[in-house]
Amino acid sequence: MVDLGTEVARQTANLDLPENQIHVRDSLRGAHRLIRQTRDLLSNSRHDEYGAQLGRWLEGSLNIRVSKASVRRALLIMDALLNALMKEGFEINVIERSTYVSINGTRIELELTEKFKRFENDLSAVPSKKRWQHDRYYYEAQGELSMRAVRRPFNLRTWRDGLKGKLESKLTSIVIELIESAELLRQEHERRQSETAAREELRRLEDEKRKRLLREKKRRRELWRMARNWQRSIVTQQFIRACERELLRDSPNYQKMLRVNGCKWAYQQIEKVDPIKNGVPNDHLIALPDL
Repeated sequence: MVDLGTEVARQTANLDLPENQIHVRDSLRGAHRLIRQTRDLLSNSRHDEYGAQLGRWLEGSLNIRVSKASVRRALLIMDALLNALMKEGFEINVIERSTYVSINGTRIELELTEKFKRFENDLSAVPSKKRWQHDRYYYEAQGELSMRAVRRPFNLRTWRDGLKGKLESKLTSIVIELIESAELLRQEHERRQSETAAREELRRLEDEKRKRLLREKKRRRELWRMARNWQRSIVTQQFIRACERELLRDSPNYQKMLRVNGCKWAYQQIEKVDPIKNGVPNDHLIALPDL
């Protein structure tokens, strides 16, 4: 079972007390500002193909989708819910035509809708060529309201009229579950943030390892190259000494001078590629991989 913390437990336990049960009023007098605003917008709105008022698409209206006959009841339910949430210190906002409650920094979307039932129109008396001009179905409001909480990434939570009672009698449990859902969402958000940070750290370490291996490979190639050059310089020195002994034997003095100068040039070339004599290996050896 998930630990929701002592503060959430205190809030929900306090709400569950008999004296703190949420009751729906019989009048909209003194209703919440958003309730009055939604009432005014719905009173002048059209309805969709189902017969539901288009409050969902009106700027500044609460997310309510019900028939005209159920508007007053829906507003009374939302007024009781909004007042109860605000009493607990939570914020209610309408953002981009959606209704949100912010609970301890976590935002949950709320929707109040009515059930509509589909029926098929009797088009038997209409000529078949003209039936496309008529709607095949019509819809009737059933008077059954439901409240839905959008809890991404969790599943939707829906409360509706049923055999166990109307939506009005479930408002206290709705508020309690909203508080618990907000805490679950907060914990899930923190968990995902932690996992994201761990993945980023793992990627960083893997990237560092990859770069280190590339540096090691480059230095290793350089080390092998210096070793080959050193080995070649040793063999070449031995070759030049053998040439000296052979070329200087029984040669006239002026030829000896020319050959000695030629050998000096050869020795100079060897020193240029000999990593020991030109001081190159010290820098590379010091910079070899730090494991």
